[in-house]
Amino acid sequence: MSRVRAAKPEVDNKPPRIFLHHHVQMKKIQMEQERLAVIEKDNRLLMEKIAHIMRTRGAVDNWNNCLLRSFNSSRRNREIVRITAENQAIHKRIQDSKPNYDHKKWEEEWKATRKYLQNTSSYHTLAKDKRMG
Repeated sequence: MSRVRAAKPEVDNKPPRIFLHHHVQMKKIQMEQERLAVIEKDNRLLMEKIAHIMRTRGAVDNWNNCLLRSFNSSRRNREIVRITAENQAIHKRIQDSKPNYDHKKWEEEWKATRKYLQNTSSYHTLAKDKRMG
């Protein structure tokens, strides 16, 4: 009987080993701490604003008293002046140019075209054709 009591089981029925990194999730804890830090910072800023309102008359603080000035505004203004001058020069050149249309030359070409049409058509017209008039 003592041999039976001293015998060890063939099947391992002990609970599995517990690893610390399975239960303690450091990244989750870090993200939670960062979130709480942001919440605490926002709460502190709100408390400061509320304290300031309580100390003063509680006036509206949405006025922006600073003068917004661009660092490259003078460069932009010079560029606008340069572009305006170029546009005026182009406009002057367009206004001063003479037209290239020569209506007398067009008339001569049309007469020649009508002559070709009459020479090549199978029905010769004696009177002027109103469409070609």
